[in-house]
Amino acid sequence: MHDVADHHHAALNRRSFLAAGLAATGAAALASGATSRAGARALLPATANDRGRAKNIIFLVADGMSSGTLQLADTIGPSLPRFAHGSKWIELHQHAGAHGRGSATDNPIGGTGVYRSLQMTHSRNALVTDSAAAGSAWGSGVHIDNGSINFLPERDATQPVPLFTTLADSDVRKATGLVTTTRVTHATPAAFVAAVPSRGMEGEVAQQILDRGVDIVLGGGRRLFTDDMLAKHDDIMLCETRDQMNAAADHDGRILGLFQREHCSFEIDRHHLTADTEPTLAEMSRFAIEQLAKRSEGFVLQIEGGRIDHAAHGNDAPSLIWDQLAFEEAIAEAVEFAADRDDTLVIITTDHANANPGLTLYGPDGTNRFNTLRRATRSQSWVTDQIDGSADPEEQAETFAELVKQATAVELSEADREWVKRVLVDKEPGDAFVAAGGFASLYGAVLANHSGVAFLSPNHTADYVETTAFGPGAERLGPLIDNIDLHTLMIEMLGVSAT
Repeated sequence: MHDVADHHHAALNRRSFLAAGLAATGAAALASGATSRAGARALLPATANDRGRAKNIIFLVADGMSSGTLQLADTIGPSLPRFAHGSKWIELHQHAGAHGRGSATDNPIGGTGVYRSLQMTHSRNALVTDSAAAGSAWGSGVHIDNGSINFLPERDATQPVPLFTTLADSDVRKATGLVTTTRVTHATPAAFVAAVPSRGMEGEVAQQILDRGVDIVLGGGRRLFTDDMLAKHDDIMLCETRDQMNAAADHDGRILGLFQREHCSFEIDRHHLTADTEPTLAEMSRFAIEQLAKRSEGFVLQIEGGRIDHAAHGNDAPSLIWDQLAFEEAIAEAVEFAADRDDTLVIITTDHANANPGLTLYGPDGTNRFNTLRRATRSQSWVTDQIDGSADPEEQAETFAELVKQATAVELSEADREWVKRVLVDKEPGDAFVAAGGFASLYGAVLANHSGVAFLSPNHTADYVETTAFGPGAERLGPLIDNIDLHTLMIEMLGVSAT
């Protein structure tokens, strides 16, 4: 007994020590103005092998992509006819050396080498960031608070300046572009061009996009650009369908493509419902690259697969996979443009992980259940949009089960249906973990019984995330970087001074 007690006491002391250490580390990370944790920033200095400045930068963001998202999409993608080519991101990884120090001689990507890092994602005031703070770290190179875009509450002369504004005010004139499947005023695209105290100020972001002269803007959010606003910018061509976008290829001025009133459709819904009129992320990316490449001064383009994040928030495995694979097609467009050039830096990353999905059933049964995801044709959003919120909760629960069958080809079991009723009818929490007790987690949990793909919660997480790059400057990525390091890399490779 004495030995057991001593061991227990020692264990408690170790836990107390570790807890104190972690608390101190967390406090240091979140200190006002802190830019890194424990010296972990590792953007390597320029070397003799640095091939110089970049004429172009293509910055691709799989918003909310956890490592599990990448694995799920890579595993099931080849079995979906639309995505039989597999994962371009994984293909790039296969050509990257350990810790991003791969050989440039055996690499098919223009002989430049592919480099990989893990990226920290904390914001100024939280270990778990939101997209506004994470995007601002890239856009201005400053850690800011969650919810703000390139804005510090001190309101002093050192306010962060977004990348596109820095370019507009510098001697290095670059064309600029934003492509996204969210509203174009959403946090991630906004972070390259706008500065507002709250990410919810999307009307102000829309005005800044127009006033700051972004050359190509493609995505959703038509409701935020009023006719009166557009009338003041007569050089802009507005496009609202794929055909209109393609017809604008010869337009000499700016192009604003807004293909939905709100966000663009989830890819699984777009493919099955609006494919005739709504372009894919890859189509928008190809158009933007071709238009911006006409500019002799070069360009900077951000491309965001924004609805990956939304699918993760909704614990919607089929939509998550389809949107991740659609993002992979956009990567392929960037690779096709840049592979044979030595003047284009391509960065592929995510702002944060979200919901941490993963296949979690063992053996052949897990594989067989996972394959049920191939039959899905609609998103969770489509399901919820069909439910009459004013209907009796019992009726809503029955409707939910029928709609899930239409969307996913999954027949909910009696136990699944009873669980749905307890949440929708009896208002019981869906999980003892409060964050995972709502409708999104209910949807993901009942489908997990059939697909084997479970989610941690409907929230972002503090995980380190993937960053992959090739082209001039990519060799400066170390094994672990701070998200603000990517701003530093872009600024230095473009040859401009941070404002």
